[in-house]
Amino acid sequence: MVYELVKRQGRFTARRLAWLCLGLAVIAAITVEMGRLRDAPGLLQFTAKLVFLGAVAGVAFLTLARRSIGEVRTIEWAKNLALLFATLVIMTVLAEFGLRLLFAGITTTGDNSSYWARRWYTAHVRVNSLGYREREFPAEKPPGIYRIAVVGDSFTFGQGIEEEDRFSNRLERALNREGQRFEVLNFGRPGAETVDEVEMLKNAVIGVKPDFVLLQWLINDVEGHDKSGRPAELPLLPSETLQPVLHRNSVLYYILDRQWGTLQHELGWTGSYLDYMRARFGDPESPGSREAAAELEKFVALCRERNIPLGIALFRGMEGVAKHAYPFDFLHERVLTFCTREGLTCLDLREPMDRAEEHASLVVNRFDGHPNAEANRIAAEGIMNRFGPIWEQAASSRNEGERKG
Repeated sequence: MVYELVKRQGRFTARRLAWLCLGLAVIAAITVEMGRLRDAPGLLQFTAKLVFLGAVAGVAFLTLARRSIGEVRTIEWAKNLALLFATLVIMTVLAEFGLRLLFAGITTTGDNSSYWARRWYTAHVRVNSLGYREREFPAEKPPGIYRIAVVGDSFTFGQGIEEEDRFSNRLERALNREGQRFEVLNFGRPGAETVDEVEMLKNAVIGVKPDFVLLQWLINDVEGHDKSGRPAELPLLPSETLQPVLHRNSVLYYILDRQWGTLQHELGWTGSYLDYMRARFGDPESPGSREAAAELEKFVALCRERNIPLGIALFRGMEGVAKHAYPFDFLHERVLTFCTREGLTCLDLREPMDRAEEHASLVVNRFDGHPNAEANRIAAEGIMNRFGPIWEQAASSRNEGERKG
């Protein structure tokens, strides 16, 4: 197209090209503004901004080039730049859809905002009126039912797996093999830490009057909301506005950004998460360790105030299971010591997970380190062995008391 226009320079000049670019810039600017007012999809707004910037750059180039190198050479340069731009656009589009086909088996990623994660969430996640990935249930327990509330983060929520594959659902099925006597309700929320779980307990869990609370614990629960000390990676792109849009909508960007982060770690440009955790929480008397212990104590105190029995299931980070030594043993041991001091029934799932050497992987996929269905099966089996007798005895005793009463 540009070539034909060049052949007809008498009709199509650099000045007219500049006016065309200016018109595109105006249309793109209007589209951006309308997109903001109507809350248009981020990808549409990003595309409009890209067109605006390109059009403005085109106006500047054509104006300056026409004055400095002449009409004919300006049109020739415009033709070459248009060809280069079109080639890059086509290659990028082909790479994007080619990667989507290549990684068609990827269901989700470790975060909740990438293209895969958003697609998976839309297709597989339902939430109830309380905002949790759980069925609707009455606040008042049905007669004869022993209600167990499982509180935790994305491991409890079931990131990347179906509801029926979660350890909470497996527990309910195992407990009800001989009749409907138990409810196991899932109060998992991605990203939740102990400080958040205290609020979840106050605002949602206590209100449904559970007979038992099972807290799912993970190493990052100790961090709290202050993540300022985490190792910072150099961004792939400098724009804080552009990065989230591409992350949410592009597989190509996700993979490039992931590889860029890996390269920085391999070259030693950024510190490791392990070093950060050891520096902040290695000393049990450090400010971070004291704050984490205080939040756990709040959770225990809230349960005791309501006379709700409490247990803790300690999950380990899933990446590298049965491949190398686990570097966060010190945090597990600290929580187990806390359980002993407080007289709590706790289960450490490090050993059963590490024993699963016959399994090539216990994570959802290469981009998502959450426990997969098999890991949830192992967790449910361990929890059932540890807590099942306690729940069975408590349910039987309560039902017997209700019959006598």
